[in-house]
Amino acid sequence: MQIPHVSAVLIWTISLASILCMLLRPRRIGEAYWACGGGILLVLTRLIPLPQAAHAVYEGLDVYLFLTGMMILAELAREEGVFDWVADVAAHHAGNSPGRLFVLIYLVGTLVTALLSNDATAVVLTPAVLAVVRRAKVDPKPYLLACAFIANAASFVFPISNPANLVIFDQHMPPLGIWLRIFLLPSTASILLTFLCLRWLSRNELRGEIWGEVKRVFPGGGNIIYAITGDGTLKWYQHKGFNTGTGLRTSTSWGVAKNVGRGWDGFVDVFSGGEGVIYAIQPDGTLKWHRHLAYRTGEGLETPGAWATSRNVGRGWANYKHVFSGGNGVIYVIANDGTLKWFRHKAYLTGEGLETPGAWEGPKDVGRGWGDVRQVFSPGDGIIYAIMPDGTLRWFRHVGFLEGRSFESAGAWEGPKDVGRGWTELNNVFALLPGAQDVVR
Repeated sequence: MQIPHVSAVLIWTISLASILCMLLRPRRIGEAYWACGGGILLVLTRLIPLPQAAHAVYEGLDVYLFLTGMMILAELAREEGVFDWVADVAAHHAGNSPGRLFVLIYLVGTLVTALLSNDATAVVLTPAVLAVVRRAKVDPKPYLLACAFIANAASFVFPISNPANLVIFDQHMPPLGIWLRIFLLPSTASILLTFLCLRWLSRNELRGEIWGEVKRVFPGGGNIIYAITGDGTLKWYQHKGFNTGTGLRTSTSWGVAKNVGRGWDGFVDVFSGGEGVIYAIQPDGTLKWHRHLAYRTGEGLETPGAWATSRNVGRGWANYKHVFSGGNGVIYVIANDGTLKWFRHKAYLTGEGLETPGAWEGPKDVGRGWGDVRQVFSPGDGIIYAIMPDGTLRWFRHVGFLEGRSFESAGAWEGPKDVGRGWTELNNVFALLPGAQDVVR
């Protein structure tokens, strides 16, 4: 049928307008409404005769049925949590490596695209991946780009990998053996080249460690940081760029992370005493002393002599709101009534405690009104920072921190001074305690 020039212009105008509205989604109206609306308008204006439109629908029936079946499968998988499970498995096997997580998500996207179509990857897998990377607290961009690009790169592995394949080949779809002979090698090349390009472009974002699965983080002395993961592993890190703040985008700013302990997930609280000393409070209130003798280099699990023998050095430590170290054996606690109490573990380097006379000084009440602080920490030398409920960062200095001078003693305290705002969104804040000079480099 010969279409007049004006009719052709109108058909193109309505079609392009429908596509534009699908992309822009005015008033947040779904894409399907604009597509169907454009088609209905073409029929109602008789720009396309109804029989011709019905024939076009009939010609694409196998594609519609295929899409319907694949979307039903994908939706059933989503409802049963298959995609969430797959993404979680990938995150688990990635450990603390963002680069490994990227590889695993890319492989998952390849399989989903090849076996369930690129629509399943784009529409169903991507939200599951986004949820996982948010929980892991990593930059989501590399992982979302992986989902977006693999949905195209792997779309010719099998005929079902992209519904457009059915439209393009129509009645001339080759058998699977011939299809693989034609498209398997180009598809493999496309998948690999896409991966290499994305991996190179995202190289800065994929450096470092995943900290989202970490349950607790605390300093170890100098530029050493310890972290306890969900399975109780104690991990050791060295931030070589701590003086300048360099990190993810500088390859030499972090030392190689090491596992230095196990079974650290059963404590009520864990905090550092500096110089490799770690205190842990058990549920029954026992204060345990540990010292990582190899804290400068990160040896641990497999190195004899890397740890001193742990000891019980105190009792009744489970009922405090906050416990933190001030360095040099000084430990502050905030009681439930807001009293700031001072202790000094004079034997903090050797671990004597309960049975050794003179191993402890205190407790002494050195402050009042500390009950409403959200987080509190010290970099040593008597300086204490407190994050208030409104996000204000407050500075204090306990001038008499080595002797435990009371708040009633003249000149025992300096401050408070408000030194920052907007600290409410931070989950865990700590300061690096002083350490041996050969650690800080």
